Amino acid sequence: MKELEELTGITIPENERKEVQEVLEKYPAKLTDHLISLLKKSKAVAKQFLPNKLELTALYGTIAPYEEGLHASEIYGLERLYKDRAVITLSFGCPAYCRFCFRKSRVLKEKPRMSKQDIDKTVEFIEKEKDIRGVLITGGDPFVCPDNLLYLIDKLSKIEHLMLIRIGTRSLLYQPENLTEDMAKKLSKFIKINPKEPYKSKTLSIVTHFNHPDEITSETVNALQRFTKQGIIMRNQTVLLKGVNDNFQTLRKLFETLVANDSIPYYLFHCMPLQGIKYLRPPVQKGIDILKELSKLSGLISPHYAVVTQVGKIRLIHNSELKYKTKNSQKYVVLKSPYTVKDFLKNTNQKKLPENCYSDKDGLIIADYLDGE
Repeated sequence: MKELEELTGITIPENERKEVQEVLEKYPAKLTDHLISLLKKSKAVAKQFLPNKLELTALYGTIAPYEEGLHASEIYGLERLYKDRAVITLSFGCPAYCRFCFRKSRVLKEKPRMSKQDIDKTVEFIEKEKDIRGVLITGGDPFVCPDNLLYLIDKLSKIEHLMLIRIGTRSLLYQPENLTEDMAKKLSKFIKINPKEPYKSKTLSIVTHFNHPDEITSETVNALQRFTKQGIIMRNQTVLLKGVNDNFQTLRKLFETLVANDSIPYYLFHCMPLQGIKYLRPPVQKGIDILKELSKLSGLISPHYAVVTQVGKIRLIHNSELKYKTKNSQKYVVLKSPYTVKDFLKNTNQKKLPENCYSDKDGLIIADYLDGE
């Protein structure tokens, strides 16, 4: 805790020190130089990365609701929820720790990154599964192991039926200086446009993660431009966070700034129910209310609003009407997914649905999702 105070220049109040130390022992803090410079000036950035005594809240959510047991095979790092795409977690290492990270049970333990052998097995699996049209390479953060990232993409680019490669990263916020022009050039060579047979074209894009206008600095814009100048499409995902960006004005400014700097607002995610982050979770309805205001403006600044359940993303629109139920004195949103039980079990190689998920009369999955406050 003393080191954290020295690095950030922020003094933790005496009456909170014991609790904050408990938080750090359970959920460590990790920062980069660029983040430290930002959080000293921005409460919105600080709230995302600095420990809070409220993280000791017990009996709320779970430590890892969306990341265990959903593997399509026994291959380390490979997961498949959907028929047409797969997720590859190249590394669980990350330059910094978001307090709301949904993979915190693995990221905070710095579990091993995928080996070359794991990557080869993953590519073999995808090559056999002809329905897979796209992959998301995620983490942790894939850019912590650039050699393995390029090795993986090189192999994926040779799979004929694979059209879309996405890289999910927050490194443009953490360490924008590390995302060099050389890396951008290396990644851009995997974009293969086929004018004669357009359906056989292949593209590579990067999904950034910015939550607040204070995160868009000259350093991050320069990093964005290094990629867009090479023809790489940049999309952004944002997490709806209580007391950070859960209002129309903040998100409008964020999305307009992103569009003006060549990053497309792609997803607005509701903050998932994890232990220790109750204080960061607004109600699901809050996102719908904001979407309603955004829908009056250009569609360019209106991303998909999605709730991530144990069976996958469920999108909501500006006029979605939510249904609720109460279980164990906790309020749940009842969400109807577009996924069938049959497809989910097949795609994930599971024998039963996850907890709080069940089938309706048409075989579609209903998910009870713990609401925020």
